[in-house]
Amino acid sequence: MAIVLLVTCGGSTEPNIEATGEQVLPASTPTATLTPTPTPTSTPTAILTPTPKPLVKSPPFHGTLFVSSEILVSTDPTAFYELEKIKDSPRTMYDRRKGWITLTPHLFKARFLDGLTIEVQVNPEFKNAVIAEEVALKYLKVIGQLPTLLRKDVETIWIHKGDELFGGGNNNLLIHHDQGLIYETQGLLEEVFLHEAVHTSLDNDHLSTPGWLQAQQDDGQFISDYAKESPSSEDISESFPMYFALRYKASRIETHILKLIENTIPNRIEYFDKSIPDLTQMLDSSETPTSESTNTPTASPQPFISKPGKMTVARTYSGADECLAISSENAFCVEILAFDVDIESLEKVHEGLDWATRLFP
Repeated sequence: MAIVLLVTCGGSTEPNIEATGEQVLPASTPTATLTPTPTPTSTPTAILTPTPKPLVKSPPFHGTLFVSSEILVSTDPTAFYELEKIKDSPRTMYDRRKGWITLTPHLFKARFLDGLTIEVQVNPEFKNAVIAEEVALKYLKVIGQLPTLLRKDVETIWIHKGDELFGGGNNNLLIHHDQGLIYETQGLLEEVFLHEAVHTSLDNDHLSTPGWLQAQQDDGQFISDYAKESPSSEDISESFPMYFALRYKASRIETHILKLIENTIPNRIEYFDKSIPDLTQMLDSSETPTSESTNTPTASPQPFISKPGKMTVARTYSGADECLAISSENAFCVEILAFDVDIESLEKVHEGLDWATRLFP
């Protein structure tokens, strides 16, 4: 028995969300006190206004990871579009269960529509390349939802089993798959990557700058207990996701939460306004391939017929390499040829199609 499933859907466009302007606190101007007599008066003494005390007495959150699961959501567009298997060779990776290890992982190259590429290294404890690819794809779609700025320094991704915490830094994103499934169940997988990618791509550029250190001092408060406990390593990764939510995803966040963010870290917000480029275009870059994306697949003039037992999934914004030719300029096509299908296999096909179509809402 052969089943051919074909799904097509048009592309979507994420609305632009303009960043608001920076906060400026009005300064009071001392006025001269006039005397009732015409005799010359002494020069008035300026009244110095003390630095205002923080509006929030203590960090409003324990950790900003748990503030909202709506900052990024599964239906947001992704810049990830292709995963290529490359030749396996030895790599040194960090595994929270063992420390630094050297082994020969399953290797892939992930490509993104903004021109960035990442080498994905999957621990060989995942039995074969097919399983390793399936696991990698789960996370790459989410990583592609991050703005380019947060992926610019990510050169590698390490994926292991285990329920240890994720990590950032080292030009890398560290993933432990069992913990990833927990984050996914909690609806926080996107927010975890938002936090960890800040470590990888923003920490080195900002943590020690005079402007950031002055903003910390002027705020006199931290956005979370976690940031307060580790100000030299966690303050930016805790604060930036809240800034991102405030400036770009405010419609998804409760008003009182937005007010808490504004009142707790106004100087850090001002610092980000001045130091971080407008991310609107970076978020929109997941909609359309850029000229730097040289490996975007193009439509074949003829259908591609898979060998028996092989499943081919083609993801593209302009037809497909291994699918029926599609004339739509912005289309998504999945073709599956299956032989001797049982009920369990058919359910897996349906699950795969459901997952695939959610990549292109």
